[in-house]
Amino acid sequence: MRKIYRHISFFLSLIFFLPLFADVRGVLFNQYGGNVSDADISLTYSGESTVLEQASTDDEGYFTLTLDQPIYQNIHLFPSYPNPSHGSAVLTYYSPEELNIKLTVFNIRGEKLSERSWMQSKGGDQFVWQAINNRGERLSAGIYIIRLEGNASSSSIKVLLIDHSQPAVNPGDANNLITQYTGGKRYDLHISKDGTDLTVIENIILIPGQVNDFYINEPVDLPFVCENGFLKVLRNGTYEPIFLKGVNLGVAVPGTQPGELAASREQYTRWIREIADAGLNYLRTYTLHYPRFYEELASYNNAHPENPIYLLQGVWLDEEYEDDLITSQSEKFNEDIEEIVDCLHGNRVISHRFGRAYGTFETDISPWLFGYIIGREIHPYEVIQLEVLYPDSTSYSGSSFSIESDFPIDIWLTGRLDHLVSYERETYQTERPVSVSSWPTLDPLQHPTEDPERTEEDIASLDMANIEAVNAPAGFFMSYHAYPYYPDFISEDPGYQTFSDSIGPNSYLGYLYDLKDHYSHIPLLIAEYGVPSSWGNAHFAFSGMHHGGFSEYEQGIHNVRMLQNIHTSGCAGGLVFSWIDEWFKNAWITEPFGTDATRRHFWHNVTSPEQNYGMIGFKKNDQVFSLVSENNAMYRIHNIKVTSDQAYFYAQIELSDTLMSNDTVWVSFDTYRSDLGESLLPNDQHVSNRAEFVLAANKSDLSPMYVTQAYDLFGIWHHTSASEQLYHSIATDSGKWNPIRWKTNFYEWSYQEIGLLRTAYGNDVHSSIDGVRIQDNIINLRIPWSLLQFTDPSRKEVMDDYRNTVEREVSISDGVSLTVNLGNAVLTSDRYLWDNWDIPSDLIDYEKASYEVFVDDIRDIPSVPY
Repeated sequence: MRKIYRHISFFLSLIFFLPLFADVRGVLFNQYGGNVSDADISLTYSGESTVLEQASTDDEGYFTLTLDQPIYQNIHLFPSYPNPSHGSAVLTYYSPEELNIKLTVFNIRGEKLSERSWMQSKGGDQFVWQAINNRGERLSAGIYIIRLEGNASSSSIKVLLIDHSQPAVNPGDANNLITQYTGGKRYDLHISKDGTDLTVIENIILIPGQVNDFYINEPVDLPFVCENGFLKVLRNGTYEPIFLKGVNLGVAVPGTQPGELAASREQYTRWIREIADAGLNYLRTYTLHYPRFYEELASYNNAHPENPIYLLQGVWLDEEYEDDLITSQSEKFNEDIEEIVDCLHGNRVISHRFGRAYGTFETDISPWLFGYIIGREIHPYEVIQLEVLYPDSTSYSGSSFSIESDFPIDIWLTGRLDHLVSYERETYQTERPVSVSSWPTLDPLQHPTEDPERTEEDIASLDMANIEAVNAPAGFFMSYHAYPYYPDFISEDPGYQTFSDSIGPNSYLGYLYDLKDHYSHIPLLIAEYGVPSSWGNAHFAFSGMHHGGFSEYEQGIHNVRMLQNIHTSGCAGGLVFSWIDEWFKNAWITEPFGTDATRRHFWHNVTSPEQNYGMIGFKKNDQVFSLVSENNAMYRIHNIKVTSDQAYFYAQIELSDTLMSNDTVWVSFDTYRSDLGESLLPNDQHVSNRAEFVLAANKSDLSPMYVTQAYDLFGIWHHTSASEQLYHSIATDSGKWNPIRWKTNFYEWSYQEIGLLRTAYGNDVHSSIDGVRIQDNIINLRIPWSLLQFTDPSRKEVMDDYRNTVEREVSISDGVSLTVNLGNAVLTSDRYLWDNWDIPSDLIDYEKASYEVFVDDIRDIPSVPY
C-alpha cells in the first residue's frame, strides 16, 4: 500500500514551580514543517485512559498543559548540549536496567555515518560526542540524527552541526538531573483532530528543565495514488484500481477567444450539473479559470458529497516564447505552476491582466483536486532544438522526481514536475498525482509507415517511462491526446490493422495496446479522444472513426466506442474532448478559405472539425423566414423563403403539390455579383440569374451540390488544384460544374464528397448534418456558409481570390439570390441581405444528440480497469 508519512513533532518543555506541578508546552507540526491547528492533545498515564490534562493547539500549532501530577524519568536520550554544535556535544542518557546499548548517527537522508556499542549499567550517564564518522573524518555542517537503542526500545535526538570552530565541550555534572526524578512513571500523549485519532505517543518520559523532542511517523493514506500501472483510489483502507471517465472543459463560448474565459457563472452551474448527470466524475481544465468556476465546483461538491466531481487541473505551457527555445520558459512556467497551486488552495489575489484569469481566489478546491497535467502538445521542432543544444542533458535528480533519459525534453519536464510537487508540499503540506501532456506525434514507439521526408509526425520523441518518484508518494501518470485518425501511422501501421473490436477493424485499438505496453508500469490516461460532429472530414481513419463527417448521433456512437477501446487496452481512463463546441478554432481543411482569427469566433463553421467536438452546442433558438419570391399562378413552385444565422443559410421552398420520387428540384445560388457565374445548369436548363452553386434536391438519401469550374476550391490546401480552378467566379455559359469535394489526407485518393448533402424526407429521423429535408410539398434547405464559400458571413465576405497573388482576396457579397427549377417551372428570388454582426446574440446552449448517446452507453463501461 502506498502511503505518505506525516511526521508529527512535539517540543515539550516542563517548568517546575514545586515538585508536583509543571507546565507542559508543545508545538505540533506535520511532515512538511507546517503547524497543525485545532488538534486535541491529552495526557494519560501509560496504558491508562484517565485524562490527566488536555488542551488544543492554537493557529500556530502551540499548546500548553498544566500537570499537577508527579513527574518521573525513565530510559531516555536527552537533548544534546550545546545545540547547535561547533564540533562536539554532551550526550546525556538514562538506562532503566543493564543493557547492551548501541548509538548510531545518521544524516538527514537516513545514511548511517557512525556506530558504537557498549554494555550500560542501570542509571544515568553521559559522554562527549565528537562530530566525526567511523573513519575519523569530520562531518560537514547540517542536521544529524543520533539514535540510542537498547533491547526493543530506542530514543532519538537531532543535532545541528554548524562547524568545527571550538574545542571539545566539558560534560559537567548532568547525572543528578536524570536520577533526581526517576521513579518508573511514564505517560501517553494522545493526538486527535476533528474527532479522528491521529496517533498516540506511548511510554514517554518528561524531565523538568529539559526539552523533549519526539518524532513520530504516522502513516496517512492519500486518497489517490499511481501504483503498478494503475490509478487507484482509497476505499475502506485499501487502494483499488479505478478507470477514469471524464471530460475536457474549454470555455471559449461563441464570440470569444479562449483567453477571455468568458463562460458565465450560470453556465458553469448548469454545465457542472450536466457533467455529473452524465456520470463523468472527472473534469479537466487546461489552464486557470476565473474564481467563479472554482466557486461553483466547490458549491456543487459540497452539496453532493457522495458524488463529487474531481478536477484534473492543467498548467498551460505558452506556445510563443523567447528564441523558440522551450527552456527559456523555465522561470515563467515555474511561476505559473506556483500561481495555479495557490489559486486552487484559495490563496492568491491576481490583479487585472489580459488573456488570462485574474481575481480573488479564496475558495479552496484542493479537497477535490485529483491531480495536475502540465504542458500541452509540444511540437517536434521544440524537442529537436533541445537535443541539438543540450545533448548532454540526460538526467535529473530532484527532491521529488528523478529521471534518466536520452531526450532533454524529458529532463526539462521532470524538473517542472519536481517543482510542482515540492512547492505544493512545502506550502500546503499536501500532494497528489501529477502528469505531463503528450501526443502520438512525440510517442517513443517505432512506426514503419512514417516517412520523415513526407511528414514530421514521427521525427521526435518524448518518453517519460523512466521517471522515478523518489519522494512523491502520490506518483506520476502519463497523459496522451490520442485520436484514431491522426497521425496517419495509427491507420496505416500493418500491425495495428490486425486489431478489431465488436464493431469491426480497429487500428486505434492496436495503437492503444502498443502505447500501453510501453508504459506498462505507469498509469496511462488518454486525456483527449473523440470525433467531431462536423460536416467536413479532415482525415480518414482505417477504423471508420474519421476526423469529422458525422452527425451528432454518430459522434456519440464513436465516442463510446473509443472509450471502450481505451478501457479494453488497459489504460487508466479517458477524458472525452470536449464539453462545448468552440468557434474560435481552426482546421487545415477549412483554413485556406476561412476568415482570420480575429473574426473566426463570431460565426459557426459547422464544416470545420475543430469547431464541433463538443457535447454541448450553441444555436439560435428560432428561425424567422422572409418571403423573397412568390408565384400566384398555377405553377408547381409556389414561393421561396429564406433566412440565416451564425451557422447556416436557410431556404424554404413551397410547392403547389407533393414532390414526386422522380422529381428533381434544381436550386441555384448566386452568392455575389449577378454578372458572374454560370448560366447553364447541369440539366441543360438556363437560369436568368447566373449562379456559383447549384443543388439537385431529390427524394433520395443524398442530394448533390455543385460549384462552377472556375470557383471550385478542390485541392486548395494541398496546392493541387487544376489550372482552370481560378478560386473566383467568372461569367460562363458552358454548363461546366464540378461536384463539391474537399481533399483531405495527402494522398490522391483521399477526398470527401462534402457536396453530397444528406437528405431526409417523410417521417425519416432528421440528422444534424442533413442539408435537405422534404416533407410533402415543403423543401427545407440548410447550407453551411463554407459550402457557399463565405469566408466571413458576419461581414458578408466571400472568397474572390486570384491565384497569381500571394494574398487571399475576398469580396463583399451583395446578397444571395436563388433560382428554383422544377420541370418547366422556374422561380427566381430577390437578393437576400442580412445585417452584419460582431458578438453573436440570441444563442442558447443545448445538449447535442451525442450527449444523450454517451450518457446512455458509457454506463456499460466498467469504472474499474481490466
